[in-house]
Order: sequence, then C-alpha cells, then structure tokens
Amino acid sequence: MLRTITVAELIELLQDEEQDMKVVFAADYGDHGHTEQALAIRGQIEAVDIGRSAYSASGFAIVDDPDEMGRDGEEVLVIR
Repeated sequence: MLRTITVAELIELLQDEEQDMKVVFAADYGDHGHTEQALAIRGQIEAVDIGRSAYSASGFAIVDDPDEMGRDGEEVLVIR
C-alpha cells in the first residue's frame, strides 16, 4: 500500500517549525537524475478515495467512482 502518515504525525512533524515558514511538497520529477520538484499548496484539504493505477508513478491515483477503486482502495486526506 502507499506509504502515508497520519494527521497526528504531520502535526507532530510541524509543531517545532517556524510558524511563518512557507510549506511546499516535493516529488521526483521522473527524469534520469531524479530531480526533485517543489509543488505549491493552495491550502485546500479534501478526503478522497485512492486506488491502484498503472498510469501513476506512485502506483496510485485519486478515484472519482468508488466502484472503480477495487480492493486496494483507501480514503486519504489530500492537501492541494
């Protein structure tokens, strides 16, 4: 399954950081050198279903139709 952290773990990771510091997410760009790209966050949070996907580099994708999620599906919190 996709490696995730809980909301409580995220809060614990952030609690000692400077409150005014900006936050981005990093992801492997997928090139030969595995360049890390910084991804902006709009500040929107939503619970969504994810499921396995052969089209995603992570092996998972957000699923619009719960019937398509399959047995490997899971509800997660997405920060956009």
